[in-house]
Amino acid sequence: MLKVASRLLLGARRTRLSTIWIALAVLLILWHLSTKRTGPPELPPWKPLPPPRVLPLGDDLREDHIQHQLREEMDESLRLLDRARSEQKTTTIDKELQLSTKKLSNEEEKREYDIGWGKNNFNQFISDRISLHRPIRDTRHELCRDRTYPVNELPDTTVVIPFHNEARTTLLRTVWSILDRSPPSLINEILLVDDASTMDHLKEPLDNEVKDIPKTRILRLPERSGLIRAKVYGATEAKGKVVTFLDSHCECNVGWLEPLLERIHHDRTVVVTPVIDNIDKKTFQYTGSSIVRTRGIFTWPLTFSWLDLPWYEQEKRKDPIAPLLSPTMAGGLFSIERDYFFEIGSYDMGMDVWGGENLEISFRIWQCGGSLEFIPCSRVGHVYRDFHPYKFPSGAGQTINKNLNRVAEVWLDEYKEIYYEIRPHHRDLGTGDISERLALRERLQCKPFKWYLENVFPDMVIPNKEHLLGKGPIKNAFTNMCIDSLSPKEVDMKAGLYPCTNGFSENQMFYYTKQHRELRREGNFGSRCIDFAGNAQGQSPSMYGCHLMHGNQEWLRDGKHLVHAPSKLCLEASVNGNERKLVMSICDSSNPKQDWQFKSFEQSS
Repeated sequence: MLKVASRLLLGARRTRLSTIWIALAVLLILWHLSTKRTGPPELPPWKPLPPPRVLPLGDDLREDHIQHQLREEMDESLRLLDRARSEQKTTTIDKELQLSTKKLSNEEEKREYDIGWGKNNFNQFISDRISLHRPIRDTRHELCRDRTYPVNELPDTTVVIPFHNEARTTLLRTVWSILDRSPPSLINEILLVDDASTMDHLKEPLDNEVKDIPKTRILRLPERSGLIRAKVYGATEAKGKVVTFLDSHCECNVGWLEPLLERIHHDRTVVVTPVIDNIDKKTFQYTGSSIVRTRGIFTWPLTFSWLDLPWYEQEKRKDPIAPLLSPTMAGGLFSIERDYFFEIGSYDMGMDVWGGENLEISFRIWQCGGSLEFIPCSRVGHVYRDFHPYKFPSGAGQTINKNLNRVAEVWLDEYKEIYYEIRPHHRDLGTGDISERLALRERLQCKPFKWYLENVFPDMVIPNKEHLLGKGPIKNAFTNMCIDSLSPKEVDMKAGLYPCTNGFSENQMFYYTKQHRELRREGNFGSRCIDFAGNAQGQSPSMYGCHLMHGNQEWLRDGKHLVHAPSKLCLEASVNGNERKLVMSICDSSNPKQDWQFKSFEQSS
């Protein structure tokens, strides 16, 4: 069966667009029909299934005999579908197959595509044509596949999935992936927490579908409460010993649950998160790397980001599937013992909707005696979106920034001033009443943020006098130009020149670090350093991810000059009419274009 469906999928590549959906859906219905729907085994299939056979890559799918074979196999697939319907098999997969075989005009396809994208910020058109039980690639390291777990000894879990105006197929595919790929004894229940959705398909139609889904029920909030409160409500209603939070557009991979529960079984203060694979929002292709080197971090504007382990930590990491300590987590996908979740304060209920709660709980876990780990053998795919399509009652910016202020005031101690220095306008937003959270911190006897920086995230650059040689705009007085990243987005940053601003300019805020002699620019989701990989004058430096290894990113201070350590060339401001750029030149003490001054330069190097 898999052979047949795989050929159909390949054959659809060079036929009409609608045939792709037919082939995809037929592949998945055949897989579904070829397996008994009696629930997964108690022990996961650690040895992966052999890959389906496909046509040799050299075959031309346009050849007549190939097309004839594909038509025959399509007929066979449709006969199997008719037989399944006549035997009253589950119709869960039928809806996607029926939709995939529906013929639409180009205008109708585009209209449906645009509406779905506008509602979800992902390709609902293709999601609606993919089985809720589709097979996905096992992305774990090969060592994970040989591991076994004492399933009978592990605690069970309630999976809490909050949602607001989620697409039907992404929500239900999340649910079915849990049931299809988890030992039944470990799933106590699945709670779908509806945060006052307004879309019709999430009301009575969803109720009717969920009635036929094992261990699954819907909790409906009477008014919009936000993701944070929806999670707490779900955890309050949970019956399992462990609460596992998932977003409403995920797919759990094979063997995802057992390694999470095993860590909590050994230590109830460990909070664990799966490695999050990517589900492409345009194609819904599931991808992930078997090697895990990335952990969750925060930046000083208090945003979450991903960062590879420093090179020296990677060299010490001998076991590729050992748990990976992480300073923070993304927050949508994690497991925690239910009682421990409430013991350490669940979530800050003074926060609204969404934003900052992942950093707040990450800091709190670490500072108050717990730990946070990524588990390489646990894989869950997630649809990443550029923005959230739903609205914030008080506006997204004001809501999130006020949430971040609460994080800073409760957990950052004196380091909150770094946050406010980068986001000075946030001070005016206030925090609301934080007395309860401060009392919680006192009651739990939580450690100071300085301890967190020294012990949990020691490679975090702290932009204060103790760790910097200079900070602020770097000005060339002769040209009245400042070094500028030319963009607040890390991927678009360049080492450029721009007229110095009188007030605060985020693009001109650089840190000259004491330990690594970097010219560093902190962005919302990571840092970039001025990097010069060349060795000839006249060439320009670039912005590159800070790597903490000196080399191309090491700059020495010689008087007013900034000297690139490897090449011994000096940084120079080059202005010719409207053309302005940074260039590397032979150092010349009489050249004022090579003189640079930090707004704040505390000590010499």
